[in-house]
Amino acid sequence: MKAIKQLLYDFRHQSVISWVTLLGTMLAVFLIMIVVMMQQIQIAPFVPESNRDRTLYGRWLAVDFGDNNVSSSALNYANAKLIYDSIPDVEVTSYAYQGLDRLIVSIKGKLPIVADIKKTDDQYWKIFNHSFIKGKPFDKAQYEANMKVAVITESLARDLLGTADVVDQEIMIDHLPYKILGVIKDCSSLASEAYGQVFIPLPDYDKTSDGYWSGNIMVYLLAKTPEDIPAIRNEVERRYTVLNTQDRGDNSKFVYNQQPFTQEMLLSEHGSNNPPSHEQARKTRYFIYALLLIVPAINLSSMTQSRLRRRIGELGVRRAFGCTRSKIISDLLAENFILTIAGGIIGLILSITFIFLFSDIIFVSSFDERSAASMYVSPEMVFNLPIFLWTLFFCLILNILCAGIPAWRASRINPVEAINMGNK
Repeated sequence: MKAIKQLLYDFRHQSVISWVTLLGTMLAVFLIMIVVMMQQIQIAPFVPESNRDRTLYGRWLAVDFGDNNVSSSALNYANAKLIYDSIPDVEVTSYAYQGLDRLIVSIKGKLPIVADIKKTDDQYWKIFNHSFIKGKPFDKAQYEANMKVAVITESLARDLLGTADVVDQEIMIDHLPYKILGVIKDCSSLASEAYGQVFIPLPDYDKTSDGYWSGNIMVYLLAKTPEDIPAIRNEVERRYTVLNTQDRGDNSKFVYNQQPFTQEMLLSEHGSNNPPSHEQARKTRYFIYALLLIVPAINLSSMTQSRLRRRIGELGVRRAFGCTRSKIISDLLAENFILTIAGGIIGLILSITFIFLFSDIIFVSSFDERSAASMYVSPEMVFNLPIFLWTLFFCLILNILCAGIPAWRASRINPVEAINMGNK
């Protein structure tokens, strides 16, 4: 309470410095929270990718033909099965077409729509928890029978048929009739592996390949617990070793590039021929965090020092009447922490607002096959416990960096000198 009264007094009598300190804190938290939220949205779990912390991704198959001749491709279905099927500690294994097809979807009497088509198996729905508004996903029997069935998003259902109640109705996908089994809530394409506007069973022609290694399949693995991930990856590495004992007639070797990837590894920049450099990416990210903290903390520290100079007489009187150095330091830190928390809350609100308003600009890639309009941010993607804990943590660090040293210096001034300085 005393710290709040002191701050209110400062805002009345040292308004410029106090407001600049508040705005500086707000800007520091705003910038760093933008960076953190951009990272969290890509890594932290949210519906329908609620299992990100225990989902693994088998994405590529690289083959070394010798003499530094390494080629890579998506997996074919046969090799995907050999490498990833029936792994201990895996709860669910799903096989899907890598990426999305953009195909024409239509019904008679309406203009056709180009939609993002996701081709997958029946197990996919056990890994990604899409919210069904109507109907249900296709099951194992329908998948294995290669039936022409589909699950579509609510917005696409309304665009095509004017309602979400479209189960059992027929639509044309690439001029072929498909029966609608279910309707799901739209999801942001920032949920990169769960996103799609139409979901259909992986057709037989995607399960075949002209070559012995290349194809267009990727694999999703849901570990029983996050702690099982190292054992799963070790088993996959062992299977690569076994496959490389087989004679394929051309001395080629399958290259194990640390697959299957975790969500963080999947996002790190790497070619399909190389393992991800996620450790380096993590170090770079931490360096950016530190830079965004230290630079404003230096400026805020000088602001805090200026505020304390005007109170030097008060601090001298308190020391003369027996107030301890530790008490002065704790009081000054408490005052600055309240100011930092206030600026942090404002900065957090502004950063969330900024992410909401400009998500299509922040996240869109010119090489992405998904439309910018689908890259929206939903409330659950930013309103989560980690974001608020990050904010509190950054406010605490900012408080220590910008107020700790000035408070320590102020506490060590000789009381007589402090009183004389305050009277000048």
